[in-house]
Amino acid sequence: MIRVQLDTRGDKKAFALTVKGHAGLSQAGQDIVCAAASIITYTLADRVFTMWKEDKLQDRPVVRLSSGDAAILCRPGEEHWQEALYTFATASAGYALLSKNYPEYVRYKKLD
Repeated sequence: MIRVQLDTRGDKKAFALTVKGHAGLSQAGQDIVCAAASIITYTLADRVFTMWKEDKLQDRPVVRLSSGDAAILCRPGEEHWQEALYTFATASAGYALLSKNYPEYVRYKKLD
């Protein structure tokens, strides 16, 4: 089971994403659910690093990507909050679709 949690933090100053586990639909390297969750996660990480390079974050993002365990944390500057919100909302929609279509393999939780 893949467990995804998106937290926009109560103080509205940060976004945090954690992804843990493996779907188990198929064997490693052939699991389409794991592949889908991975590409959403890696795309989000790339976009967060791009925002960092464009000086749109308050500090360097925390990004950890490994097999079955990922975490992304970023604090956008106030003037770039909406851009970060849209970026994380897009990833959120992807995880929500995965969870809807593969509920026995993906659990998605969004915390506001």
